[in-house]
Amino acid sequence: MKKLKRVFSIFLGITLLTAFVACNKDDDNNGDEGNTQGSYSLSVTGANAGSISGEATYEFDNDLVRIKFGDNPPDIVMNYSLADDEDIIPVGVYDPVSATGTGMPDNSIAVQYNGDEMYFGESGTVEITASGNGEISGTLNAVLESIGGNTMTVEGDFTAVP
Repeated sequence: MKKLKRVFSIFLGITLLTAFVACNKDDDNNGDEGNTQGSYSLSVTGANAGSISGEATYEFDNDLVRIKFGDNPPDIVMNYSLADDEDIIPVGVYDPVSATGTGMPDNSIAVQYNGDEMYFGESGTVEITASGNGEISGTLNAVLESIGGNTMTVEGDFTAVP
């Protein structure tokens, strides 16, 4: 009987130790490992004045890198056309343009605002300050113009993740 109690105690101790170690490991990352969320925060003046913020992501679509601020439809979409020797947007300062991302001038990023009325890049800058390791960060300081001729200025920063 003593031997059975001793075996049971050892078995119980090992089981509790295993459960404690397993739970402790879960507490270290709270299940968020690999689930980093990107973000953007922008101020808008002119048409649709105010501030917008939310989740920022990027994706690859053939030879385009598409950065999206928001979802369904995104508040702002920026497209960069990759050169043959590029696999991500290089750090640098780019001109915001009105285009889909193909056939764009060098050193440019197509910018589109999706609201009650669509606005497209007209002037200003898109600066990519960090690019790689699963993240694209930068600032947007651009004047956007609608097909109807209305303008808005969008300023702020972003960090986009896949």
